[in-house]
Amino acid sequence: MRQNTLMVCIESRLLRNSLFSRINLEGSYTWAGPFGETKDGLDYIGQTPEFSHAYFVLGYGGTGITFSVIAAKIITDLYLGRPNPDADIVRFDR
Repeated sequence: MRQNTLMVCIESRLLRNSLFSRINLEGSYTWAGPFGETKDGLDYIGQTPEFSHAYFVLGYGGTGITFSVIAAKIITDLYLGRPNPDADIVRFDR
């Protein structure tokens, strides 16, 4: 597997400047999991006109665990036709 040069440089710098700066450390493996997020940092949760029989939860970024619980509540309310005070905040056309 080819390692990303930037990640190797970052890893080396972090190891050099870590709490163990007097110990010569070398990383044995580097991995990166890049992900995107929305411009405002909030997920998109709900329906779109193009797919009116589907519900979407997109754009988690680094907040997946927190927003998955919020999304489950919003999607449940939308599906059951109940109002949800948070649904407008994360709608697609915001």
